[in-house]
Amino acid sequence: MELTNVINYPVSKIRLSDLKGKLVILDFWASWCGACTKALPHLDAIQRQLKEQVQIIVVGYEPTKTVQAFFAKNAIARKVKLPFVTKDSVLKKLFPHNT
Repeated sequence: MELTNVINYPVSKIRLSDLKGKLVILDFWASWCGACTKALPHLDAIQRQLKEQVQIIVVGYEPTKTVQAFFAKNAIARKVKLPFVTKDSVLKKLFPHNT
């Protein structure tokens, strides 16, 4: 499986096969969700601490421009170094959820 529309990461696509051997955590997120934003620094700290064992990927349905504008306005988000998947429709079908 390949995740596309990835921002805040060195590449715009992530193949799950490239993460073999790591625990992959998908955090479903929205820019308007206060609790989601508040969790970002904690997720980022986990990623930094366990970078060899874990890959946390933040996943949202919003357009790339919306997420980039959120980064520009939000001091918390600017410090986070996690990859964000934008415009997701595939993972939402695989992992039904409500944000």
